[in-house]
Amino acid sequence: VYLGAAYGHLGREQDAKTAVERANDLRAQAGTLENVNTPGFGIWRGGLPERNLLRAGLEKAGVKLGGE
Repeated sequence: VYLGAAYGHLGREQDAKTAVERANDLRAQAGTLENVNTPGFGIWRGGLPERNLLRAGLEKAGVKLGGE
């Protein structure tokens, strides 16, 4: 997810989407139901100071995000 956000800030949209898809696949393989597109995803909850920077990078890449 962090790599996807970094790619988004660099304007590398396809790389960002690929990184997020891979992160979601790994979470699914680990048996986790939530992913970056799920409103309850851990990054979108709580007080992570980098949350807005992550969200901005992913949005720049056109990644569909979960709500807060």
